[in-house]
Amino acid sequence: ERKRDLAHHQASATVETYRNAVEDYIRREQIGRKGNATALEVKRRLLVDGELWLDIPLEEVNERDIFNHLENIRDGDPSASPAIRPRPYLANRLHSYMQTFFKWCASPGVKKIELSPMVGMAKPWCGEEPRRRFFDDRELVSIWRAAEQIGGVAGGYVKLAMLTGKRRSALAAMKWSEIDCT
Repeated sequence: ERKRDLAHHQASATVETYRNAVEDYIRREQIGRKGNATALEVKRRLLVDGELWLDIPLEEVNERDIFNHLENIRDGDPSASPAIRPRPYLANRLHSYMQTFFKWCASPGVKKIELSPMVGMAKPWCGEEPRRRFFDDRELVSIWRAAEQIGGVAGGYVKLAMLTGKRRSALAAMKWSEIDCT
């Protein structure tokens, strides 16, 4: 009986969870091979929006669960909470990140899974349009001056958004550990 328990424990210790696979993907592929500047954002999205699967074996994450989760993000989930609003652009970003992640997991040499559950899955939302509005130099100068007049955290926030080109939500989610002040 003790041998059986030990064998079961060893087998379960070798099962790769979704969380471990994401960590490995970010380290080896996003940072290691690609040197991707957005690797931390990809990691955050895969872990935060993939929280349903964090501690389950990677091979148990299936197409139906992913599809339903992306639809819930796209449409919002008022049954869970009226505060969960529709986020179609986020659903498309997560689809893209997950598609690349699972393709890597199924690739030769990595082979964490046999086949990506994302194969053939269409983007959850087709309404994305490229941005058509850009600020010209005169407008940027005006915004910068207005930010200086506002001052404080709010003014600094506007300036940081202008300098980095990041979205409000990405700036708000930043951690001090992500900022190199040297």
